[in-house]
Amino acid sequence: MSSGSGVDVVRPQGFDVLRIVAASMVIVSHAFILPGGVEPDLLVFGDFAFNIGRLGVVVFFVVSGYLICGSWLGDPRPRAFAEKRARRLLPALVLMLLLVTFVMGPLVSTRPGYLLDPGTYEFLLRNLLVFPYTYDLPGVFDDNPLPQVNGVLWTLGVEVLAYTLLGIAGALGWLRGWKVLAAVTTVFALVGWRLIAGSVVDGALVPVALRVELVAFFFAAATVRASPWRPGWRSALLSTVVLASVLLVQAPLSILLVPGATVVVLYLGTRSWPAARHVTRFGDPSYGAYIYGFVVQQLLVAYAGFGDLPVWLFSVVSIVLGLGVGYASWHLVEERALRGSPRRPVASPPAPQGSSRR
Repeated sequence: MSSGSGVDVVRPQGFDVLRIVAASMVIVSHAFILPGGVEPDLLVFGDFAFNIGRLGVVVFFVVSGYLICGSWLGDPRPRAFAEKRARRLLPALVLMLLLVTFVMGPLVSTRPGYLLDPGTYEFLLRNLLVFPYTYDLPGVFDDNPLPQVNGVLWTLGVEVLAYTLLGIAGALGWLRGWKVLAAVTTVFALVGWRLIAGSVVDGALVPVALRVELVAFFFAAATVRASPWRPGWRSALLSTVVLASVLLVQAPLSILLVPGATVVVLYLGTRSWPAARHVTRFGDPSYGAYIYGFVVQQLLVAYAGFGDLPVWLFSVVSIVLGLGVGYASWHLVEERALRGSPRRPVASPPAPQGSSRR
């Protein structure tokens, strides 16, 4: 997922490592699901469970909220903000959709007249618009246990929504302090929590609840960025202990994951880990791995027989291939797109006394 804010923000390399870890978690999640298996839950509260993939997406949204808010604070111009977001999100997404629709699709589709089928162009157009997304291409992966082309596309619409809400908040001057952002976070977290509680009875509420909660994670991290406070080891340890206690007794308090996970992720992300340089020196493969990983895994299930292999082996191969495609996406598309990102105008220094400026 596109969690970076562009070249305008200097950030500790811990965030880059976290994004790679998050992308790998999502890929591991799909290694359970795509062959037709069941993914285990990592965090089980009394009212909701977070599996590997959901936690990976949570990490993405926390990192994104912190960095995107920092981008606005560094250059609070709505037009420049929107352009940076578009440059980070769209070029890699557009290329992925074109490759999947017009290169992979004709090669693997079992549907005669694939290129004449309206569903082919509906897939391209709807996903270019980010919302409403669609998972299906005519005759593509129909025989797979999960017949979807790219199951991660739903999160991009949530991310764009979070960007838009943050941009509006910035234009209204709400990012000059943290209290309004804290109130927004609380509203989203409470609404999402109530929907989650309702989903115990009505499972149809789960997709809505997850989307609302992801926006809550985004704004929780943005609140921290807009405030003078930064998570230290004591707050990270306290958050871990509180979450572990709630999980141990199976209390129906999944809402506590919003502040707890935000503090822990931001503490890890704002550290300068010496080993991080070895991981990040080749670029940032996380977004490319995220948007291509599902497609790569579906191809492995359909044509390489990986659905019959142990999950751990499928996961390892998927991560290696996914990150490889991610690095290619970064160097060929994403980095080049970000080079043209608008920068905040820098005022000219005052002229020395006694000199004239024309």
